[in-house]
Amino acid sequence: MRFVRGLGEVVGPALIALVFAGYPAVLRAQTTSASVSGSVQDSQGAVLPGVTVTMTSRTQGNVLTAITDAGGRFVFPIVRPDTYTLQVTLQGFKTLERTNLIVNANDKFSAGAL
Repeated sequence: MRFVRGLGEVVGPALIALVFAGYPAVLRAQTTSASVSGSVQDSQGAVLPGVTVTMTSRTQGNVLTAITDAGGRFVFPIVRPDTYTLQVTLQGFKTLERTNLIVNANDKFSAGAL
């Protein structure tokens, strides 16, 4: 009888540790946001730093804003699932607008070169 009880004292904690070891993977699978990235270039293909990129949620009205870096890249790291309008503005250039940008949970959406 002592052997069985001793085995339970070892197996029980090991089983609990095994269950909790997989728990972070379950939490990651429940992410409800996405990310959106891209780059901005002029008509000759030169990158444009300092460009304002705005994403406006169609249903929630939320507005997200990013500024392109030295390589013309922008990232919105946390975006709620929705349909967005993406607007790119820089003084001296025509404003670019893309509508009906659909973002789903867990997406790593690339808007590509704009």
